[in-house]
Amino acid sequence: MEVQNIQLIFFTTLVIFLNFLNINGISLFLLAIVIVEWVNLRKSITLFKKIKVRAKFEHQRALIDEIVELILEIKTGKNVKLTISIPELAINQVEAVIKREKMLTFHHSYYTRGKKKVDKIFLRMDSLFFKIIKKFEVDAEIFVLPNFEMVRFNKEKLLELIPNLLSHLKLLEDPTYIIGVKEYNNDPVRKIHWKLSAKFDNLLVKKYEYTSQGKLFIALFLNLHPEIFSRKAWIPILKKYTEDIISGVAGIIKDVSEKNISTKLLIDTKDGVKSVFSKNWIVHFDLLAQAYASVETYNYDIYEEIENEIQYNDTLLIISMYLTEKDIPYILRLREKSSKIIVLILPYGFRSYQTKKFKTYLNIPPDIVELQRKALVLRENNIFVEVYSENTAFQEGLELVD
Repeated sequence: MEVQNIQLIFFTTLVIFLNFLNINGISLFLLAIVIVEWVNLRKSITLFKKIKVRAKFEHQRALIDEIVELILEIKTGKNVKLTISIPELAINQVEAVIKREKMLTFHHSYYTRGKKKVDKIFLRMDSLFFKIIKKFEVDAEIFVLPNFEMVRFNKEKLLELIPNLLSHLKLLEDPTYIIGVKEYNNDPVRKIHWKLSAKFDNLLVKKYEYTSQGKLFIALFLNLHPEIFSRKAWIPILKKYTEDIISGVAGIIKDVSEKNISTKLLIDTKDGVKSVFSKNWIVHFDLLAQAYASVETYNYDIYEEIENEIQYNDTLLIISMYLTEKDIPYILRLREKSSKIIVLILPYGFRSYQTKKFKTYLNIPPDIVELQRKALVLRENNIFVEVYSENTAFQEGLELVD
């Protein structure tokens, strides 16, 4: 707590000096004012020690540019006029009259993704001769989720029911996805819908959606590839690639989640390999919101982690800013365990679906051009490689994958 009472001290000194020179009605009146102000200062300090402040966001998550509400609860025990400042929200010197306690709402929007926190609130009381400022520690946080591209991802390995043909893929009932009910006909007891059966006085069983055991694995490389030279020159491009591909992958996650497809997302971040496995797109978005790139590290361990988990009926999607021939052995080794691998290479990110085509002067790096020449060999092994130019929309690149 900071007390600024220089003016009060100066005024007190002046009044004492006047009373020392000549005691009269005016000097005594000024002395009374001094005494009252010192008493008020003492009471105000005591009041500030008892003030309680709590802060929370109305919702735990929001999208970029979405208006969020911070709810501030201030308890003073007395009626007092305060000035409120919240640096993290760029809110400065908002005056409010607090009648013992009050709930205040502040609106804000964030322009970048990630975990956002409000951890301090400043309250100030102004008087004619002094000011009291106190910082209150709070703990309000919100996840700002990334925006997502509008994507339709239909490249997962799905089972088609072909009569008289056998398949290594198995269809299973998904008990988390109920599509209706039907009359009981020697079905397992665990499938009986007891509430509806009691309501209609007839045994009814749940009908589940069918799903294949195949999962979608997404390996997202954010860090700058170790084979890239002039690394400082690539930093601005890396930033664009990171934000572009985060929104692109978010679009894929959103699309496949709506199809009830289990997805394992692995991200090569500046803090190591981060992963999550879920059908819930919000869980994936939480991870994407906190994933950032680095020029100092690159985690090949992501291939090993996938190799330990992936099965033959799974589809693997690899997304990277830069790949060379040195990455091919890792990918071929994964191909032995997966039925289909898709590789997307985006040296400069991609063009947003909301942006019209434009003229570009950026060339594809030579190492990636060489990798493109070998794409036919990879395609024979059911590995599909697509290299994006700066002017390619994310959906356009996906549609070029056979």
